[in-house]
Amino acid sequence: MNDNTEKDSSMHHFIDPLTEKTNELTKNGFSEQFKLQEDGLMSLGNQKVYQPDQLTIVEHKRFEGTSDPGDMTILYVVETYDGVKGTIIDAFGTYSDNELGEFMKQVEELEDNN
Repeated sequence: MNDNTEKDSSMHHFIDPLTEKTNELTKNGFSEQFKLQEDGLMSLGNQKVYQPDQLTIVEHKRFEGTSDPGDMTILYVVETYDGVKGTIIDAFGTYSDNELGEFMKQVEELEDNN
């Protein structure tokens, strides 16, 4: 039984922080995935397209790759005006999607009251 515990414990180290965060968010109801389209940010679940004024950034977080610090990602946690909660991921830096970055700059971000 100790062998299984050690294996389970060591396997946990192979889960990257981005995966851990998205799993946590999914458990907390942020399960929808979004994709930028020409006409706005589309929910992949209900296919509805949202404009910047119909979204709120609940949180955003930057992640560095485990093997390459230049491999960076930004995770946006968003909620729509009609209650859809989910995420959209973008590269950060050289490989970022400029159109997504510009779109997200127009989205209101919740203020952290902590």
